[in-house]
Amino acid sequence: LVQDIAGLPNGYYSIAGMGMGGNGYQLEDMWIEISSGDQKQASAHGTWKAGFWEGGSVYDWTTFTTDIIEVKDGNVHVAFRDDGDNHLSFTGMQLFYYGATPDFTVMIQPLINAVREQKGLLTLEGDAAAVEAILAKIPATLATIDDYYAAKDLVAEAQDYIDNASDYLASHDLTALY
Repeated sequence: LVQDIAGLPNGYYSIAGMGMGGNGYQLEDMWIEISSGDQKQASAHGTWKAGFWEGGSVYDWTTFTTDIIEVKDGNVHVAFRDDGDNHLSFTGMQLFYYGATPDFTVMIQPLINAVREQKGLLTLEGDAAAVEAILAKIPATLATIDDYYAAKDLVAEAQDYIDNASDYLASHDLTALY
């Protein structure tokens, strides 16, 4: 499913939409993308979900969201994609406009806040300090889209640290070490 949209104001855009495999389980073959000129962003692929006959819900839609791109010519190409030979359903496609000069510093803050909330669940103070050290690398002001993407990478690095630390602690009995 593809659509070209013309006549948009120049600026920054992303897209989101919901998809579901024909029998509920082919989501790992699906994603959504947005492009303009030489810029392109794609969402992550979906994850496996049980079909309704396997206990899953027929109404279990997955939301796909892309990152932002800069549109310089007023034209955007959006698409729901599929790697396989599946019957797919899509709905709720939304095009988001962030303006010609978005405040990237404000845009990154909810992601930082979410990681800091997850950091609060860590058991060891050293792990929490390591996460803060990663987040401290994010500049106070993000002036460009490249600064924004670099900050998102650091947020992802901090989240990966939290996930790995949590997985490690869940799989080891620390009381046996002392």
